[in-house]
Amino acid sequence: MRSAEITIHVQRFNPQTDEAPTMRSYVVPYEEGMSLLDCLVKIRELYDPSLAFLYSCRYDNSCKLCLASVNGRVSYLCLTPAEDGTQIRPVPKGKIIRDLVTNIRTMT
Repeated sequence: MRSAEITIHVQRFNPQTDEAPTMRSYVVPYEEGMSLLDCLVKIRELYDPSLAFLYSCRYDNSCKLCLASVNGRVSYLCLTPAEDGTQIRPVPKGKIIRDLVTNIRTMT
């Protein structure tokens, strides 16, 4: 039996080497109850170790470093359920350091 999979679209950009941001699609093994942070961790572990994003509190959901734009709405990745077709971009108005890492880290 094949496990369920979902596709997650992630904006990639390294201002030191890339001319413009691009969207990359990743097919991720899906497990019930996964968050988008869980998906990004799987992407980095299974497919692309160069993917840059911040998090610290993977299990207690209290650090709030994983702020990103999810389908156009600013959200914490650890609190957002994973869904097929989700688009993840860096927080708007923040300076992109690399991929999903910006100089804006938490909502105040």
